[in-house]
Order: sequence, then C-alpha cells, then structure tokens
Amino acid sequence: MTTIVTKAGVVRARHMGRGPELVDRLNAWVSEGIITEAQARRIEAHESRSGHPAGDPARPSLLPEALGYLGGVVVLVAAALLAGQLWADLTLVSRLLLVGTAAAALLTAGAAVPKRAGQAGRRLRGVLWAGAVLAWAGFLGVVAADGWAMSENHAALVTTLGAAVPAIVLWLRSPTLAQHLVAILTVAAAAATTVVQVDDTGRLPGLGVWAVGIVWLVLSWGQVIRPARAGMALGLTAAVLGGWLSMSTDAGSGLALLTATGAIAVGLLLRDLLLVAIGALGLLLALPTAVARWFDGSVAAPLALLGAGVLLIVGALSIARGHEDREHRSRVPHAVESPLVAIALSAAVVVVILMVVGVVAS
Repeated sequence: MTTIVTKAGVVRARHMGRGPELVDRLNAWVSEGIITEAQARRIEAHESRSGHPAGDPARPSLLPEALGYLGGVVVLVAAALLAGQLWADLTLVSRLLLVGTAAAALLTAGAAVPKRAGQAGRRLRGVLWAGAVLAWAGFLGVVAADGWAMSENHAALVTTLGAAVPAIVLWLRSPTLAQHLVAILTVAAAAATTVVQVDDTGRLPGLGVWAVGIVWLVLSWGQVIRPARAGMALGLTAAVLGGWLSMSTDAGSGLALLTATGAIAVGLLLRDLLLVAIGALGLLLALPTAVARWFDGSVAAPLALLGAGVLLIVGALSIARGHEDREHRSRVPHAVESPLVAIALSAAVVVVILMVVGVVAS
C-alpha cells in the first residue's frame, strides 16, 4: 500500500494502483505548503475513483486497430490470390462477385467502426475505406474491360473516374491521411487517363498529374483542403511526380526541374523541411535525365549537380537555424485570407493546362 506523508502524519492511499508519481508530488506539494493535507486527501480520493494514476491517462488498446489493419490486408491478399489462381476459369459474374465482395466487406467494416473508438477508430476506418476504394476500382475495371469490352484507354478512364468519386466522398466523410492519399491518387489517375483520350502519344499524361498536384497545392494553401500542411505535401508530391513523368521532351524536363525547384522554394518560404525534402527528391529524379539530355559529355553536368547540392545544403541550414515551434507547424504561413482566391487560381491552372493539351493534341 502506498502512503502520503503530510505534516501531521501519514495519509494512506486506498488503492494499491496509485502510482508513485502521484504520491511523490502530493508529498512535495504538502511539504512546500502549496496544498493542504485535506486537499491532498481529496486529490488522492479523486484519483482513486478515476481508476488510473494521475499522469498516466488510460490509453485505448492498439489491438483492435492492429487487427483491423491486418484483416483489411488479409481480405485484399485473399482476393488477389483467388483471382490469380482462378481468374481464367471464372465467369464474368464470378469475377464481379469476388472483387465486389471484397469492396463491400471493407466498406462495411469501416462503417462499423464505432465513434467511441476515437482517433484510432478514425485511422482504422480510413485504411479500411481506402482498401474499399481500391477494390471498387478493380470492380469497375472488370466491368469496363470484360463486361463492356472497352479499349484499354477507355476502360482506364471509366475505372479512374469511377474510383475518384467514392474516394472523394469517403475522404470528406472521414478526413484521414489514408483517405486523403487515395483521393489525390484517384483524381490524379483520372486526370492522366483523361489526357490520354486527347493525346495518346505518351507525352502528356504526366501533365494531367502535374495539374492535379498544383491545384491541390493551391487549394490547400487557401485552406480549402484541410489539413492544409498534408494537402500541400501531397499536392507538391503529385506535381513533382507529374513533372518527372513528362520528361520525354525538353519542355517536360524543364517542367520537372522547375517544379522541383519551386517545391524547394515553397519549403524554404514556409520553413517546412518536409516540402524541401519533396523538392529535393524531385531534383534527384529529374537532374540526371535532364543533364544527360542537355549536357551529355560536358563538364557542365557535374557542375550543375554540384550547384544543386550546395543549394540544398544551404536550404537545410536555413531551416535548421530558423526552426519553428509546434504552433507554427500546425498552420500554413502566408495563406490567403479568402478561399475564393485559391479557387480562382486553381481554375486558372486548369484552363491553362486544357489549352496546352489542346494545342499539343492538334
């Protein structure tokens, strides 16, 4: 049994579960005259009724969350294994039932997560619904390719557009990181497949992904998409990836380098190391290809790489010297006051991209 020593003697804790931290603090507070003996007894009684020691709040078990993740993975793996072994022998209806059952099971499991599960429940629901969207995309792919006998490009368009709609709806319903990631992935894929319908040379799909990334970045900067920092990071990642996918031409190589450099500049402006890292990764992907294309065999190639490395080091030192506090990290500096400005800028980006695609396709 733990005890609390006061000026008048000993106050005995009524529960074996009272932590030593509580006892030590109460002893110190009584001896220093911060609280009275009666107050120490009332605090101890309150903590006894609470069921857990002060300073050690009850934490929800991670077991249900972990089991939920494992179950979702098992459902998808089982569906994939069954498809791999039996796909050729299955009828169209059987294929649809297999993939559709997986999607329905994951969607239902996510909806069944109780609200009282808190943050862990929200994360679990997000992961399950992300899996449901992927399974739904597979279902649509089977319908388009096998059921409607569409061409590869048209089937991809139906699949990505059909998956993007529930992905966005579920993300708005449960705005977790997993749902956010699936939403931007499906929208970017839909943009890429839409561009392919106009120009099938393989030069422009990356431009669609790039446009989605820039629009996502601007809307996050304008607080239309929240949390803004996650939206900006995902938007920049999509833009960098889109630029890299467009490097089959000189213009695409320039776009990739400009996007990566811009990502680093945005990260430095906001003093956000994550955004700088995204830009650095973009440079790592784009620089070798661009240098080989433009400076093959020239001494300018290693000099360009050296200069890029020096700039990255300078940027890292700048962020390290101006390390922001937690409150600064939770918001986006220099955000626009009105979301309408961000929406207008996003619309302008879309119009410009449509004009570029139209010119190239013609």
